[in-house]
Amino acid sequence: MQMVGTSGAESNSTVLGAEQGGQSVGYLAVIGGDTRRTKHSAYLVIGILKEYIERGIGTNLFQRLEEWAITHSILRLELTVVIQNEVGVSLLAIPGIESNCSTSS
Repeated sequence: MQMVGTSGAESNSTVLGAEQGGQSVGYLAVIGGDTRRTKHSAYLVIGILKEYIERGIGTNLFQRLEEWAITHSILRLELTVVIQNEVGVSLLAIPGIESNCSTSS
């Protein structure tokens, strides 16, 4: 797997990508806040092709994200995961990620 470069017009937004064999297999979009009060935070959207799940792609994307966020002064990252998405929830258990999980009945 090869991680591809980042892109983004805003200094607090980007898209990280993952490729294997020349095919795009995953991405992590970072959408930064657009007001002075929220410039330090970003919302995350991640997608990985089903046949590439549980191969470390999500973990690698989050590691790249951490490096990018530090250099761009992003202090808060937000990701919404459907509780039934066990693989997505497992990403929140990566060392160094602080989770504020809540469930509703």
